[in-house]
Amino acid sequence: MSNEVLLKDCVLVDLNVSPAEKNAALKEISNQLGNALSVPATQIEEGLLKREEEGTTGFTDGFAIPHTQVPDLKDVRIGVVTFENSIAWESLDGQDIEIAIVLLTPQAEGNQEHLKLLSLLSRKLMNEDFVKEIKENKHNQDALFDLIAEIVNK
Repeated sequence: MSNEVLLKDCVLVDLNVSPAEKNAALKEISNQLGNALSVPATQIEEGLLKREEEGTTGFTDGFAIPHTQVPDLKDVRIGVVTFENSIAWESLDGQDIEIAIVLLTPQAEGNQEHLKLLSLLSRKLMNEDFVKEIKENKHNQDALFDLIAEIVNK
């Protein structure tokens, strides 16, 4: 995995989404990450929405892992997003989402890097201590960056 999968500009804290539902959240995430990564937000949004049609990316315990391939993206990137208000998302456990960890990969990458990161993040979100630490720091950009970067920026 590349050195800089997570950039500090891609850690978005207390994102205000109205209405507090999945499609509005994905649109706002796409706008913010598109701007931070200098790629068209529409490419991100279309990919994320298409992926949600295949099945929810809402995980458990208030987390979602939306993911897609982005045509104009040069390197694998992760975004970490916390929401001002929880988001109705159709998660696996029925809970609203407080935190989204967004995985974006270039189309040229194929699925290997994408699947490795998705697996890594999914396993970490099954760790109660990790989930607790993320939730305790969900309003702190620096702490969130450090927690996730420790896992993915290797």
